[in-house]
Amino acid sequence: MSLTDPTPISCDPSPDNQINDFGKSPLRFEFEAHLEEYRRFRQEMSGHYTNQQQIINLAILFLGALITLWQLFYKDLLNTTDGASSSINPHLTFHYALLISSIVFSIFSVMQYWHDLMIAQMWQYINEVLKLKIENILNITYPNEYQQNKISVWEWETWVIKNQKGKVVEYLMGMARYATTFIPSIGLLIYYFIDRPFSFDIYIWEQILFFLAAIIFIINLYCAIYDARFFLVFMVREKNKPN
Repeated sequence: MSLTDPTPISCDPSPDNQINDFGKSPLRFEFEAHLEEYRRFRQEMSGHYTNQQQIINLAILFLGALITLWQLFYKDLLNTTDGASSSINPHLTFHYALLISSIVFSIFSVMQYWHDLMIAQMWQYINEVLKLKIENILNITYPNEYQQNKISVWEWETWVIKNQKGKVVEYLMGMARYATTFIPSIGLLIYYFIDRPFSFDIYIWEQILFFLAAIIFIINLYCAIYDARFFLVFMVREKNKPN
């Protein structure tokens, strides 16, 4: 009897399916292997959560440093025209800082989406593959309990999804962590457009940074849409799954 086949295992509690000695049954080794796989996935998920928090912390520090620098050079920006001749042009330096910062925040944002996707895929594998395999082993091993009520394990994530009220505030709270990465990435790019409308007469390095920031932000936006779509499809499927 193998659990590697993705088709559901029969849990018919007939005498032929009963396990007399689970300790010596091949199912015991598959059971322990699946449990070890579950623990490994949980450890990896915990690592992804930790990395996400570190990205948020870095983004907050970077944003704080950017605001501090803007305050320090604010008077110079007001008193210096864009065409002023000096060894360091505050306006040009400021434009470079805006574009580079937008690129950095976009990269932070994409890194967050990648961690989100890894967590969601492992969560999906646990709920749709490992969970079923463990339940099938338990229901075959304990057929009397199965007759009374099907044994279920690892119900937390499914319970959370099924019991969400669907209020806008809950979704906003879930998306709040992206306020430190996605919003600054687009906000800095918009500020750059307001402060310096694009033209091909600007410096070549500024053109390169502008196009690079625009391309990375488009990638950032695509990843955000893909990430949101993946989670919505997964949540709808879990909510509609029969108990």
